[in-house]
Amino acid sequence: MTNVRSAAFALLLLLSLGVKFVVRGHLKPTDDATLVATLDARARAAGFTTTIERRPIGAVVTATKGDCVMQLRDGDGGAGFDRVFAEVARDFGRPLYLYHGTLSPTPPGWRKTLEGFVQHQLAAIGIATARPAVIMVARRPACGTALPRLADLRVTMTTAR
Repeated sequence: MTNVRSAAFALLLLLSLGVKFVVRGHLKPTDDATLVATLDARARAAGFTTTIERRPIGAVVTATKGDCVMQLRDGDGGAGFDRVFAEVARDFGRPLYLYHGTLSPTPPGWRKTLEGFVQHQLAAIGIATARPAVIMVARRPACGTALPRLADLRVTMTTAR
């Protein structure tokens, strides 16, 4: 009985991989340029003036309104870039991560990983899905709790054909 179950499992595994191989194009990663443009547009809509700087680990939107100055960027690299984000934003204070509408001093953990995994697997078989964006926010004390409307931002991964 164990051999039958093992053979059935192996057959299902091969079929699953075969389907993925046949329908799979190259995965198109999330569109960073669109996310940065949206961060810029949302900050401007909230009355900030903005500049965009292209940096080796991604673009940074610097938003200014009066004495309030903040930096916004894609924070999806999270734990891997946490120290780099902190160094880049050292004049602004500790970076915070906006995810699912909540600001946190630590990058999102298992939930983002699970959502990213599901998104990747669905994209591999041609199903485009969106998940909440992770936004790194670093702001000077003069900003208080001010933030442009960012909590609803989503990122999409598709299969490029």
